[in-house]
Amino acid sequence: MRKALRDGYRSRAAYKLLQMDARFRPPLLRKDGVAVELGAAPGSWSQVLVAKGMRVIAVDMLPLEPLVGVDFVKGDFTEKTVQQDVVGRLNGELCDLLLSDVSPNRSGNKSLDEARLVALLEQSFSFARKVLRPGGSFVGKVLQGSELQPLLQLSRRFFSSGVLAKPPASRLASAEMYLVARCFDPVAFDTVWKSGRRDDENRGIR
Repeated sequence: MRKALRDGYRSRAAYKLLQMDARFRPPLLRKDGVAVELGAAPGSWSQVLVAKGMRVIAVDMLPLEPLVGVDFVKGDFTEKTVQQDVVGRLNGELCDLLLSDVSPNRSGNKSLDEARLVALLEQSFSFARKVLRPGGSFVGKVLQGSELQPLLQLSRRFFSSGVLAKPPASRLASAEMYLVARCFDPVAFDTVWKSGRRDDENRGIR
């Protein structure tokens, strides 16, 4: 945390995004791109996005201290009114990158926490259909567990690629990982969601 403060970041989470951006080609963060960030507080990822030259719309249920270049929406991204607010602030555009660093309140029950996070990731996928451009990218927090591989397989049905990343800044003892998916295909998404994902259920994907 001390290094983050010295570097001007609000938390050490900034390094996770920087390290993931350095790993992938083409980079996840691109100058003049548009990013929508879910679970943005305290704002370190937003700081990185702005520094990379991106326009940012940040969403969180917690307050976010103002940041130059960040348009903040306070609320639960799963609620229709909040989603409409984000869409309105995009002003007819679609974003290039959707990020979800959302975490549910931890219960202490590993299976329950994992299931809650998977549900949030699936809602993030659904929100992507409203805000993410064709060919856009997604980064979302996940937890290691039995639900992880099915979730990864699901993402690959409407992104051209989906991989798991554990940046060095993420503590080794932590079950936290990130799902990084590239090249969003909205037509494929519609096929998966409108089918009720019956194929997923047959393959054990819930």
